[in-house]
Amino acid sequence: MRSLLLSLGLLTLLGCSSSAPVIDYNTEVQFDHYKSYSWQQETSGVAQGINPLMGERVKLAIAQTLQQRGFLEVTDQADMRVRFYVQSITETKESNTRGGIGLGKSGGNTSVGVSLNFPLGGSKSQLKHQIMIDIIDNPEDKLVWRGTDSLSIDQEKPEQIIKLTEQSVNRMLAQFPPPQP
Repeated sequence: MRSLLLSLGLLTLLGCSSSAPVIDYNTEVQFDHYKSYSWQQETSGVAQGINPLMGERVKLAIAQTLQQRGFLEVTDQADMRVRFYVQSITETKESNTRGGIGLGKSGGNTSVGVSLNFPLGGSKSQLKHQIMIDIIDNPEDKLVWRGTDSLSIDQEKPEQIIKLTEQSVNRMLAQFPPPQP
C-alpha cells in the first residue's frame, strides 16, 4: 500500500512538472567578465495583442534574478544588454474522457456491430506563453546567450501568474552564465 501511494505521488509530481528551458550560447565567449547590464528597449516586450502586464512581469523577474545573482543594472557603459520577448498562443485541449455506445447482433456465423464514440466534458482553452531572454555583448553588439521557456496559464489569479513567471525566468537564468570549460 505504501509503495502504491509513493508511486501515485511521484506520478502526480511528474505530471505537474514543466519542460526544461532551452538554452543556447556562444561557446567561445568568456562570460566571467559580465558584471553589469542595461535593457535593450527597442526590441524587448510583448507581441502585439498580448497583455502588457505579462511583459512587465517578465522584465521585473529578469531584473530581480540578475540582481540576486550579483549583476548591476546601469544606464551607461554596461557589459551586456538584456532583451526579452513574450509571445502567447491559445491552445484548445479536448477532454481525454470519452463515452461510447455500442450495439451488436449475432446470429449463426455472422455478427454485426455499430459503435459511437464522443468526448465528455467538452474542450478547454489554455493560454501558453513563450518567454525568450537574450544576452547581448555590449561592445561587440552580438548575441552571446539565449534562454527560451514556456509556461501554461489556465485561468490562474494574478499572484499565481507572477509566481509562474518568476519560476520560468529563474529556470532560464539559473543557467547564466554557462559553465566554462
